[in-house]
Amino acid sequence: FARHTAADRIARYFDDRTAVEPNLAPVVAGLAARGGDASLYERYLARKRAASHDPEEEERFLLALTSFEDPDLIARTLALTFTDEVRAQDRAFLLAYLLAGRTSRRPAWAFVRDGWETYVLAMDPMLRQYVIRAMGSLTPSDLATEVDGFLATHVTDETRETTAQAREQLRLDAAACIRIGPALTTVLDR
Repeated sequence: FARHTAADRIARYFDDRTAVEPNLAPVVAGLAARGGDASLYERYLARKRAASHDPEEEERFLLALTSFEDPDLIARTLALTFTDEVRAQDRAFLLAYLLAGRTSRRPAWAFVRDGWETYVLAMDPMLRQYVIRAMGSLTPSDLATEVDGFLATHVTDETRETTAQAREQLRLDAAACIRIGPALTTVLDR
């Protein structure tokens, strides 16, 4: 799927849900969002709000908000995360998706780091573990070092094992990125 194809399909989907096969709808919505602008973001947000009677559709468009790559739209999604727009049980997943995104990882990390005491620690420990696991995907070397240090000093009894696993995964993946990054760049540039 090219982005323009996804954008065309999601536009048709807004008018007719049968325009996209249900199992592909989240993928199409996410792919279309990657190049999306504020207007498309507003359509996604409106669709999420209108789908309160349809949890699958509501989740589809909530999570698709995490795929927008425009810095202002990433900031809007982060700001939305701990409002009444997002159910408490969905916040960890929203943060996890944002932490994993190639363009959203740095602002999401700053949001999590700066809001740790206020937002993350207030989450149910089981949900907090999703955020901690997602922090293991912050593999650029500068981020990996910072995140590892942060996790080392922010362990709680409820998340001790998850934190240890996330730190180990982070170290392994960051080292792999350093080791294979140059070769991968060479291959992809061909």
